Amino acid sequence: ATVLLATVLLKIRNTRYRRLCEEEERDEDLDGIPDVYEQDDPEYHLRMAAIHETKAAEHRRIAELKAAEKKIASYESAALSSRVPSLVKSSSRLGKYLTVIEDVGALSSTDELRSLATSVRERLGAEAAVVALAGHVDGKPAVIVATTPAARDLGAKAGVLAKQAAGVLRGGGGGKDDLAQGGGSDIQAIRAALSGIATALEV
Repeated sequence: ATVLLATVLLKIRNTRYRRLCEEEERDEDLDGIPDVYEQDDPEYHLRMAAIHETKAAEHRRIAELKAAEKKIASYESAALSSRVPSLVKSSSRLGKYLTVIEDVGALSSTDELRSLATSVRERLGAEAAVVALAGHVDGKPAVIVATTPAARDLGAKAGVLAKQAAGVLRGGGGGKDDLAQGGGSDIQAIRAALSGIATALEV
């Protein structure tokens, strides 16, 4: 018990000593004199006020920027969600599957394309459905394939379909049976890539 108490007291002492050292070395106004020795100097406090005002202005600027980014993201999310019903309505039968195979055009990110595909899949419920959406992000083509459990039971594999499409797009891809993605470099080949998926599902 005595050894333990001594150890605790030593740690407390070391912590206090370290804090004292830090206080004596702190020089926030960067004038070469530790702040602890300038507490009675009005010029020091004016310098510190200017430093904190600059920091406050920078934090306000960052806060405004983040708020604007949040608002834009909210608008983009709402705009993305509004596209889901029309995509669901575009569904058609191909062989054993109910399919949504569409080029959705330009998007901000592959995440948006994935979100669209999974949202459409959810709307198709218990159907044996395959959703294949393509688009382009920063001038590069991308495709997302999503399948429902019923479609997978019938043999649909998102990874295989995405890899096939990516090959047409002159790129690579793949994934799991339920969700997969691919990309490439040939934006002009999007229609051909989607047609290839449709053909594979008709078999």
